[in-house]
Amino acid sequence: MSEMIFYDNDYKNIEEVSKLKFIKCIYIREEPNYLKYNKHYNYYKNFIDNSYYNYYTPTEISNPSNAFGIVEGSGLLEWLSHTKRPVVLFDWDKTITCCDGFMIGDSPFTYESVNVSIQDIMEYLCGGYIRINFLRYIFYCIRKKGEMIVITNNNTAIKNKLEFLKLIRFLDPEFNSKCLIFGVKGNKRLSLINNSYFKTLIKYNNII
Repeated sequence: MSEMIFYDNDYKNIEEVSKLKFIKCIYIREEPNYLKYNKHYNYYKNFIDNSYYNYYTPTEISNPSNAFGIVEGSGLLEWLSHTKRPVVLFDWDKTITCCDGFMIGDSPFTYESVNVSIQDIMEYLCGGYIRINFLRYIFYCIRKKGEMIVITNNNTAIKNKLEFLKLIRFLDPEFNSKCLIFGVKGNKRLSLINNSYFKTLIKYNNII
């Protein structure tokens, strides 16, 4: 059984990463978001009293999705139960979050400087607090046995990594900064195999 598993909502990324035969790849289908207002033009109505929305008044470029949900979570927990040293890799936008991208300034910008709370950002991006608690539980289960990586084509991973890490650590307080990997030129497979920490994980798992 593979000791590594990867989740992404972009099938091109799934096809590319699946070339690494030691990674099990799971495609996240974009199902309609479960919140009352789930269209790109009205999603904000779920979060009227929210500092992230009030400051940025973001307009979604696509309909928010349910992203990584109960079905995927149940499958992952089952997989974890049969895995000794799991490494779980997640895309960010529309996989961990329900939205495609998020508003942020380049470093040294901080959300604190404009009175936008990390909790409000994550509640908006992840589809509410019920889903946040679900993700926290999943990440806790991963953390008990292995490692979690976020690999994303969102360039905030390089333009303001420190703030991006705050968002991730709202869900997983022990998240290692080395585990936020940017998909250089959009190629996640090459980014992984050229990443020194990922190479260490491969060696630790005796994969190659």
